[in-house]
Amino acid sequence: MRALPANLAPMKESERPAHHPARASGFSLVEVLVTLLITALASALIVATARPSDPLKTEGERLTRALEQMQSQARISGTPMGMVLEPKGYAIVAWREGTWSTVGSQKHALASGVSIRWALPSSKAGPAAAETQLSPDLIIDPLGHSTVEPIVLETKGREVSISPPTGSADRAP
Repeated sequence: MRALPANLAPMKESERPAHHPARASGFSLVEVLVTLLITALASALIVATARPSDPLKTEGERLTRALEQMQSQARISGTPMGMVLEPKGYAIVAWREGTWSTVGSQKHALASGVSIRWALPSSKAGPAAAETQLSPDLIIDPLGHSTVEPIVLETKGREVSISPPTGSADRAP
């Protein structure tokens, strides 16, 4: 019988390495708990340093975006756009078929504690103002012109003034 090469020959019992039981795979309980502790501390630091939202700033940004969208819509459609202001909210209106009509299905209500102050037009100042005729407090025409009185948002002794777009700042030369 032919002899096998030394590297393929069967090993003798005394030459075999001792069989070590396999170490269990996975993480130990201590490793998992340390990971959870670090994650919890990092989350707590993030929450502690996060600033609460400022409703005045949020509503100011929202109103500014609404005014910019009104200006764009007026230019694109060639239709005057308006905004009806109330102390606790506003609605966007458009000039359609000889009358002002609301754009969208509802008025935008301001966050709790935030209110609007503006120069009230003389036509709406009296108690005899007609409720049937919708009349905007701010009008933006298709050329981008608008009334120049700022809209003031206020809450708890703080206020922010928002000027309607004028139409001249972003015109092409």
